[in-house]
Amino acid sequence: MLFVAEAFSGLAVGSTHIVESAMELTLPLLKALGVLIIIWGVLCAAIRLVGMEIKLLQGRPHKRDAAVIREHLGYYLILGLEFLIAVDIIETLLHPDWKELGVLAGLVVLRTLMSFSLHWELKGIEKDQLSEEQAAGASNASDNS
Repeated sequence: MLFVAEAFSGLAVGSTHIVESAMELTLPLLKALGVLIIIWGVLCAAIRLVGMEIKLLQGRPHKRDAAVIREHLGYYLILGLEFLIAVDIIETLLHPDWKELGVLAGLVVLRTLMSFSLHWELKGIEKDQLSEEQAAGASNASDNS
């Protein structure tokens, strides 16, 4: 019976080591993915911004273009930050100490505040767009009367 208990004990330690090794290997990939998401969002926003400026130079300004660009950029920033927070949490689980925990707490608070701020701003953009669409709808309805 003792032999079986020792075998399971060794199995648990071995599987824990495998899980830790797998997490150590995936952390750089997750971190890179978070950064790539942010970079992709910035590149897409820059391309759309150039398109918006070209329209503006051609005399076809469109107020909603800027709001759409900000909304998409905010989405990518929030998503990338979520990946980076996940990486920080996993790193702290792998190497728990007070210094890491303090750094993680600070990063999570800052990134959460940034995410909340971006989310709040995006909600404001959506609200403004809805108000504009309702006003345009009311204007079109009165024109058709």
